[in-house]
Amino acid sequence: MNNETISTKKGGTKPLVHLLPMMALLVFGMIALVGVVSADSVYNGAPPVTNLSGVVNGGVDVKMNAQDTWSLTAPSRAEQQSWGNMTLDVTPNSVDMRLARLYVVVYGGNMSANYTGNMSVDLYRDNTYISTLVTGQELNLLYDNASVDYNKPAYNTSVIFPLVNLSRVTSDYIAVFDIKDNISSMNSDNLNVRVTTYNETGIFDARVKTVQLVYAYNDTDESTGETTYWINEGHDPMTKYVSSNAYNMTWFNDTGIEPGDEYSATLWIDYLAGTDGIYKWNGTPFTPTNQNQWKYAGLNRLMWSGTPGMIDDNYLEYARGSNSWYKMNFAVLAIE
Repeated sequence: MNNETISTKKGGTKPLVHLLPMMALLVFGMIALVGVVSADSVYNGAPPVTNLSGVVNGGVDVKMNAQDTWSLTAPSRAEQQSWGNMTLDVTPNSVDMRLARLYVVVYGGNMSANYTGNMSVDLYRDNTYISTLVTGQELNLLYDNASVDYNKPAYNTSVIFPLVNLSRVTSDYIAVFDIKDNISSMNSDNLNVRVTTYNETGIFDARVKTVQLVYAYNDTDESTGETTYWINEGHDPMTKYVSSNAYNMTWFNDTGIEPGDEYSATLWIDYLAGTDGIYKWNGTPFTPTNQNQWKYAGLNRLMWSGTPGMIDDNYLEYARGSNSWYKMNFAVLAIE
């Protein structure tokens, strides 16, 4: 299986943090609201917003496992089992894990039809069972693009921890798990995620498109430099009904960066599409320095220290480019 690892390591210059006057905060907040408006008027979704942020003195890392050869279990679609194998940047029990966010994307099979399936997710270390995250979680959310009132992400608001968010937009389900406590005692850097899916009614497809992990940790050496991170999560589609160069955006606010500050930055872009999209940072087009594309999904990284520019409030713009469909799942920014 493909396994991409991109990380920011300890060290670097801590960003200067300053307080903005209340009026400036209000203005920036009003500007940021522009970034939460869906760009696709036919298949609406949720542009990513900052759900988590913090400071660590160890590192921030993003993993992705996307298997191109997963296929339906013929002929009944009854049970399918997929594995996401990821090698972490550190051994969890040797550091202070501060964050571990797991994303599982399951394909429902149709952009508007309401088929039903379910999924179970288990964690393993070196193929040894650790814990079960969810068993038989229903995937039965309604997404009806014909209804103006309902033309938005469908959320299951009754999920039980460690499942913290479950949404459907068009044909995809994104399940988000908080697995920090599940993996903190791992004495190996090899994390295995088993996803078992079932069709219940209709022709629920049940293929797993990708498994992703974002995590952050403190090092035991407190004299090392600090990394500040922002995790923007969403479920935002851009289909053939919008222009190929029509951009939507997500904001990274309150970075504390001012002109003349020294810093190094890493931006990860996680998306669902058969080919990459196109991007701008604070209005300037850029090409990611590290691009990883699989059949159904991709993970990009851009690293820089000065160009493109960094300011206190920054925005990432994204467009579908040559894709007939493109979805932005999450974006992560880390500054040292």
